[in-house]
Amino acid sequence: MKAKKYNWTLRHSFLLFLVIFISSSCVEDVTESTKEPTRYTANDIKSYSDLFDVFWNTMNQKYNYFYEQSSFNWETVYNEYAPKFKKLKTFNRDKQYSKAEISEDCNKAIEYFTEIIDPIIDRHFYVKISLPVSHSFIRNVYFHGGMKSKEKIYTYPFELKYEYMRSKIQSETGVFGQANDMLGGFLSDNPDIYYFSFKSFTISNHYILSFGSEYLVIDDKSPYYLTEKEIRDTVEANKIKDPAVKSALIEKSIEYMNKFNSFMRSEIAQDAIKKIADFNQSENPDNSFIEALSKAKENAPDINIELSQLSGLKEFRLNPNYTTWFKQRSTEHLQLACEYTVFLSNIDNVINNQYKIDFYRNFLVPLKVGKIKKIILDLRGNGGGMVLDARTFTDRFITKDAIFGYQRFKEDNNPFSYTPWTPCMTKTTGIGIKKEIPIVILLDNNSASMSEISTLMLKSQGKHVTVVGGYSAGATAGLGDSDQFNGGIRGKVSDYLEFYMPLLAMQDATHTVIEGIGIKPDLLVDPLTEDEVREMALSPFTHIDRTLKQAIEVLSNN
Repeated sequence: MKAKKYNWTLRHSFLLFLVIFISSSCVEDVTESTKEPTRYTANDIKSYSDLFDVFWNTMNQKYNYFYEQSSFNWETVYNEYAPKFKKLKTFNRDKQYSKAEISEDCNKAIEYFTEIIDPIIDRHFYVKISLPVSHSFIRNVYFHGGMKSKEKIYTYPFELKYEYMRSKIQSETGVFGQANDMLGGFLSDNPDIYYFSFKSFTISNHYILSFGSEYLVIDDKSPYYLTEKEIRDTVEANKIKDPAVKSALIEKSIEYMNKFNSFMRSEIAQDAIKKIADFNQSENPDNSFIEALSKAKENAPDINIELSQLSGLKEFRLNPNYTTWFKQRSTEHLQLACEYTVFLSNIDNVINNQYKIDFYRNFLVPLKVGKIKKIILDLRGNGGGMVLDARTFTDRFITKDAIFGYQRFKEDNNPFSYTPWTPCMTKTTGIGIKKEIPIVILLDNNSASMSEISTLMLKSQGKHVTVVGGYSAGATAGLGDSDQFNGGIRGKVSDYLEFYMPLLAMQDATHTVIEGIGIKPDLLVDPLTEDEVREMALSPFTHIDRTLKQAIEVLSNN
């Protein structure tokens, strides 16, 4: 089943990608000698030998770092392990094999896959393989690069760090998060230094306030706009034989619509819309902004309450067809023609979430207006998250356009056919700080993915950025939709394999691949010990965080 190899030359395509906003490419058409991994089915895997072949072919087509791992010869892997997997006979769990024999083969397969996968440097990569462990049961085993390492690396769990740091932050300037997942504020003992840490890069989803460019525009050109004429002329109304009932229904319906339309045109609603437009420019949720939104919410008619009251009227109860029609059309009018419900939902997102207001008032606004003059960004234990956070968070510290790294994609299914390395650039934006400030970034072995990309972005800005702590995780390869690109795959390959494999390879600004190695800090701090982690948990008021102490010393000298 192993795919035949071809001698491909590297085609130099014009591909200009940013690490965040990536364009598109296409997976090469399937030829007779290759099979796209997603087309494998359970029928393609009848033995351990088949399982290994499908695994090998998928890696051969999709993995991004074979060139960088020159000592990791994939052909040699096949030649060495194909005979070993071929000797394993119990994959189909036939009754002729004992439970012990099936279990023994399973353990050997785990041993072989571990030996094969352990050298993989891509720290996002893993594969889940389903292996028969008895006549009745399947065992799902996860494999990843470096899994044979026995070295124990201690890091502070975010929860411990949160409790440790909370008492060290001025409460009046504090950002304490939705569920103890974010912590920021000026340090009590070093009030010129701002400390900020968060559990994961999910700021865009959980903290950023997003508004539309316009609200409550009563669009009479919309197909969903409900006019008084449509209410009077609707078939459902004209089916009602009693003129008095028909008249009452129509007038109550028009009264209902006018109640909402009047609010949408009101000074209260328009003032809230103006304050939202101001916020979109300033990002400052001041008291006038909150008051205007709260007043609009208090005065806005509630669709559910108003409809319930309307439906309870005798005329509506006795004419269910008209009532159903009117409910649908009035709701379409408010939701789709006027975006009334979006308006109220966006208001609720502000006034019902004080932690978001605090995030802006106590962090984003002071940062933007220059009140934060020195900052510690503690990314220890932050395993990454949303790429969008590069725009909504990391860009706030960008003061110049600069190359922070390079990226590369697969060109086709040949393991050594790649696009050229293309630069990843930082770009200044309207939300960024106006001038450089001293920044210290704290890293440890659990700082991965977006923590590392953000660090590379900030390091590109100049010598005012210092990295303190330990080596990061070395998980910089980019994830994305593998249907658009030739490299990487995320999802099932037959019923037995499930891959999580990035689609691009990454270098830092010096053209160094740091995958599986990590970002080297400017100031390397000795690794944490188990006793230190325990001490932070048991004695947070007396414990000394050596990495934090080093960061404070760096900033105190600036």
